[in-house]
Amino acid sequence: MPVPISSQNFSNLMAPGIREAFFNSYDDTVKKESMVPILYRMAGSTRQNEYTLSISALADYDDFTATGQISYDDISEGYKATFTHNEWTKGIRIRRAAKDDEMYGVFDDLPAQRGIAAARTREKHGASVFTGAFSGTSGPDSLSLCSTAHTSTVSGVANQSNSGTDTLSKTTVSSTRIAMKKFYGLNGERIGVKMDTLLVPMDKEEDAWEIIKTKGEPETADNNANFHFGKYKLIVWDELVTTADWFDKTDPLYN
Repeated sequence: MPVPISSQNFSNLMAPGIREAFFNSYDDTVKKESMVPILYRMAGSTRQNEYTLSISALADYDDFTATGQISYDDISEGYKATFTHNEWTKGIRIRRAAKDDEMYGVFDDLPAQRGIAAARTREKHGASVFTGAFSGTSGPDSLSLCSTAHTSTVSGVANQSNSGTDTLSKTTVSSTRIAMKKFYGLNGERIGVKMDTLLVPMDKEEDAWEIIKTKGEPETADNNANFHFGKYKLIVWDELVTTADWFDKTDPLYN
């Protein structure tokens, strides 16, 4: 367990002659925009656990026959997801004598540094949904967020995939957009997911920018129009540490 900060641990801060003492950190709470409220719907809670439940949509209308008989529809429950709110904490202890002896105001900045660390921690946990999207069994269907084997509890539609290994390119963005539009809901109907955002790590920012910002076909000498030009928002998240991963999504991520 860390011991309280004492004068002996920071002898240089207790002596004159230091021109400047500063924290080796960057105030990302001010300089960088948080991606968490942009990518997620933010909701407060007073409970330790919260639950979401998917409900199947209604089926198509039937023809009203001459007999005047009306067929009645039904809905059914889908997957139930449980969200458990964890508590996060980190303290720091300073001996009163060290606070009195310190000559440069460094300890006075510690509360602000704790705020920076808190914002950074939230950002990393927000990004963990994507950095861990291809592994684990944390989804309501006991699969990873991105999986080739997502199933339906009602429709009987064959397994649906929202996972791939293709490198980011104009072609793979096209194929992913079409695949999203072909997703089926719980009642076996296509739900028409409309891609509107490209989410990439910093390593893919230039590639993604060219795909959606170039008026002509990227990386060709042809003068064909670029189908993807201006169609999608681009979000670059520095916390996406796996450089090859990229995501197409619809807004909002959770309706």
